[in-house]
Amino acid sequence: MATYKKIPVISFLFLISCTDIVTDHLNKGLYELENSREIYKKINDEVSVQKIGFFKLDDNSYRIAIMLNDDITPEVIKKYSFGIHLKLEGDQAKFMPDGKSYLSWDFQPELHTFNDHKYIIREVNTPVRYIKKMRLFLYNRGKYKERYGDNIFITRVSL
Repeated sequence: MATYKKIPVISFLFLISCTDIVTDHLNKGLYELENSREIYKKINDEVSVQKIGFFKLDDNSYRIAIMLNDDITPEVIKKYSFGIHLKLEGDQAKFMPDGKSYLSWDFQPELHTFNDHKYIIREVNTPVRYIKKMRLFLYNRGKYKERYGDNIFITRVSL
């Protein structure tokens, strides 16, 4: 019976330590995160992408953290939907929807702050392990009608 009680405590401690690792990387601006990229590109006059980081949560679950310019505000973020379109190749192409040439992870972002670093964060469940090209862009909030600013392209991403 004592062994049964220890298992949940150990599992709980493991979950806390994993969460602390993610939070630690977010607090440090994705510094020292192995699976991250420096971007430093403007999408438009209000939104710039500084870095992007990928956290593996479990077998098919990932958290994508997109670090934005320091002066971004929640009001600016609430004006847009954020597009993430993926080009896949080889055996990964089987994960694209029928009739589409890309996989879409679009979402309506919220601004999150960790130690003065501003992020939008997207969690995805996917069997995809390798992305040939990722396109980041902004469009009107809700159903796509109009794109704003420039695209940002990231190539050769391994999850």
